[in-house]
Amino acid sequence: MSSNETIILLIQIIATWTMLGIFWFLQLVHYPIMNKIKDGFVQYERGNLKRTAALIPPIMVIDIVTNVMALIYATKGLYITLISAALVLNILTWLTTFLFQMQAHQKLSIQYQNRP
Repeated sequence: MSSNETIILLIQIIATWTMLGIFWFLQLVHYPIMNKIKDGFVQYERGNLKRTAALIPPIMVIDIVTNVMALIYATKGLYITLISAALVLNILTWLTTFLFQMQAHQKLSIQYQNRP
């Protein structure tokens, strides 16, 4: 493995684990607490979107770009398979983010509905 491949792989690993940590934090801490906010929820959600937009997209871009670069540099069968699988998961993350999560947050930034 060349030094370029090593650097790309390290950057991707850092970005991937950073996103994993953020996702777990959101699911276990952030989203459950959002259910407790009643008054001012729409304003809270707008601030949440603004701050989230500054943090998550750059990490997601770094993650997918280094994933593609690692695939370009990949030379061994197992390595190519693992990087390809990671890229598929990365693409699924992007799709679900744009198709579901972003739209749900946009709706919440307009109107809060308390559902049982």
